[in-house]
Amino acid sequence: MATALAALATRLSDVVDLDEGDSLAPPSDAKRSSVERVLREQARALQQEGELPAGFAIDDLVRDAAREALGTGPLEGLLEDEDVVEIHVSRFDHVVAVREGGGASAVEPGFSSEMALRRAVGRLVAHRMGPEPFVDLRLPSGAHLSAVFPPVATGGTLLQIRKRRRADFGLEDLVRSGTLSRGMATFLQQCLTAKANVLIAGPLGSGTTTLIGAMASASGVEERTFVVQELDEIVLSQPHGANLVLPDTAAQGAKVVRMAASLRPDRLLVGTLAGDIVGQVVEAIGGGLDGVIAALRGPSLRQALARLVPALIAARPGVDPASARSWIGASFDVAVEVARVGGRHRVLRIAEIEADAAEIRTRDVFQFVLDPATGDRGEGVFQPTGVVPAVVQELRAHGHRVDETTFKKPR
Repeated sequence: MATALAALATRLSDVVDLDEGDSLAPPSDAKRSSVERVLREQARALQQEGELPAGFAIDDLVRDAAREALGTGPLEGLLEDEDVVEIHVSRFDHVVAVREGGGASAVEPGFSSEMALRRAVGRLVAHRMGPEPFVDLRLPSGAHLSAVFPPVATGGTLLQIRKRRRADFGLEDLVRSGTLSRGMATFLQQCLTAKANVLIAGPLGSGTTTLIGAMASASGVEERTFVVQELDEIVLSQPHGANLVLPDTAAQGAKVVRMAASLRPDRLLVGTLAGDIVGQVVEAIGGGLDGVIAALRGPSLRQALARLVPALIAARPGVDPASARSWIGASFDVAVEVARVGGRHRVLRIAEIEADAAEIRTRDVFQFVLDPATGDRGEGVFQPTGVVPAVVQELRAHGHRVDETTFKKPR
């Protein structure tokens, strides 16, 4: 199909000047009819000349070519598909769709040429491209588009689109997708009930946003839930929820977090815990705010936690490392490490956080144990470690029943 699409696109450009006039404007009905007629004629000619095998799906080929010539090609269907959360294009003919839960798949066919990809990007951003070899902006749909063009991108245009995600999928959906086990989901739900403060650590693309959204969805419907994030990715479904987007500067971002905390929400979600925001979140928790869920970037949980101490010291000059470690340890109860394994999002561990002046320690409550025999598929099992976290005692103290067999280590 990719070869046929490229051949048909070439024939169309020989007959119709797609760049005539305003090629980025929506096509008129007359132009659409003209292009579709030419495409169908040229597709039949290709078949008659033996360039297409007998029985080839000409209707599908004409449809794909028309979408590329007049719209945004393969991006069109992906932008409309609610299950697709990200779109990656590393070359004009290599388009990848990332679905909820982390599953990624190549889209066939991709674009027929670099020019077709550039034209699609231009239509999406609606003339907002400047002279720079890159563009980074929000689309009218709320999706965030980032693109890098030649000559900076030496292999051709690079494109990423991250769509807004409604927080109407929950922990049970992540269990079904294999992101975590039912025992893990049960424990995270208990953390929500106990208003525990939870850190979610992982690199970009590992599923931190997905997990924060699932935990937001699993929160009480009547809770006042605020989400503070760099990009407006998570859309809360709670009627009393509020979405706040961080400004560009660190100082303004810290003010947004401080104002959100001062409104005393039942739950505060922070999309990226970094810089001055670390100090504001820790201060808010110290002032009595609980139910905080914050994402922390890092290749691993250990490295992500190690970055918190210098970030807090930088945000609060005069705080020594020992005090910073103790402060962080007293602020957060549980940490969750997520990663992309075998093409899917996985919760690698859920751990209890402990800290003193000397160090920040974690005790794993649940782990994902990788089966090395599965190779790149990244299969394995989720299992408890036998550690019963302190959150359980807090739940019991407030009259909640907890089944400790959830934490029982398998023999």
